[in-house]
Amino acid sequence: MQYKDYYQILGLKRGASQDEIKSAYRKLARKYHPDLKPGDKEAEKRFKEINEANAVLSKSDSRKKYDTLGSNWERVSQDQDFARQYYSPGRPGTGGQFDFGDMSDFFGTFFGGEDIASGIFGGGCGGARTRAQRGQDVEQSLAITLEESFHGTNRLFQMQIPSACPACGGQGMVMQQRQRGMVTSTPCPQCRGQGQTTSTRQIKVKIPRGVTNGSRIRLAGQGGPGASGGPAGDLFLIINLTSHDFFEILDRNLKCEIPVMAHEALLGTKVELKTLAGQVNLKIPAGTQSGTVLKLKNQGLPYPKGKKRGDLLATIKITIPKSLTAKEKKLMEEFRKLREGKDKK
Repeated sequence: MQYKDYYQILGLKRGASQDEIKSAYRKLARKYHPDLKPGDKEAEKRFKEINEANAVLSKSDSRKKYDTLGSNWERVSQDQDFARQYYSPGRPGTGGQFDFGDMSDFFGTFFGGEDIASGIFGGGCGGARTRAQRGQDVEQSLAITLEESFHGTNRLFQMQIPSACPACGGQGMVMQQRQRGMVTSTPCPQCRGQGQTTSTRQIKVKIPRGVTNGSRIRLAGQGGPGASGGPAGDLFLIINLTSHDFFEILDRNLKCEIPVMAHEALLGTKVELKTLAGQVNLKIPAGTQSGTVLKLKNQGLPYPKGKKRGDLLATIKITIPKSLTAKEKKLMEEFRKLREGKDKK
C-alpha cells in the first residue's frame, strides 16, 4: 500500500475540522468529477484519490489511527516483522501506541474488517476473527437542467463505485500458511490491502420534481461494498442545476428580464412570456418604469410533494430604437413640445 498524504490531497492541514474536510472534499469532487471532465485520465486519478482521502479522514476513528501511524503507514501494512515490533506494548522507540484491541480496530478499519492481529503475532492457525462492517457512503454530483427539475425525470448514468476485491473477498488480506502450521495474513497484492477495487456501474435514478441546487438524493445500498458480510453504504446524488439561457435561478424563484419598447411602457401592453409551465400573457401597466419587477405567482420551481411553486420575477427593461423614420421623429418632436409645455404650467 503506497503511503499517501490524505491531508495534502484535500488541500488541508493536519488538525482540520470535520466541516473543513467535508467542504474540501465536496469542492474537489465536483472539480475533478469524470462527468465534468470526460476522457481526462489525470482528473479521474485525482477523483479516486480524493474519495480515498475522504473515506479515511471523514471518520474520527480511522482518522485518529491514520494520524498516529504517519509515515509508517506503508511499512506497517506490508512488513509483518516491523508491525510486530511497532506494536510491541511499551517497547521504547518502536511505537507501542495501541494495545492489542486498538491494533485490531486499526486493521479492521483499513483491511475490510478482518482481525489480523493473531497472524502478525503468530497467535493462531487460521483463527482470525472477522467483523462485519458497513460500506462507505459515496457522494456523486449530478447535473440536470432547469426543465428536468421542474418536471422531474429519469436518468441513466455511469459512475465508478468501489467494489469488493475478488481476490480477497473484500478482506484486504490473504492467508498464508507457513512452517509448523502457522497461518499468517498479508496484504492482498491485487488491491494492495484496500479490500476494494473500482468498477464502473450503470445506475438508473428517478429525479423528483422540484429539486434545487444542493438537493441530496439517497440511493440506499448503492455505495461502497460492506466487508465481512456487512451491508453496502449508500450513494448520495448532489444535484447541480445547470445555468439557463433565459431564467436566473434563485432557490425556487425564477428571475428574467422582459424587454419592452418605450411607447409600450408609456401606453401599457401585453406580452407573451414563455414559462416552464407554458405560455402566459403578462400585462405591462401604462407608465411602467425600467427596472420595475412584476411578480408572477406560482410560476417558479415546485416544492417537493406539493402543488405550491415558487414565483417568477420579471424585470422590465425599456429599450429605444436606434433610429427613427421622418414621421416618427416629427411625432416625437411634437410629443417633446407637449411635455415641455406641460412642465411649464
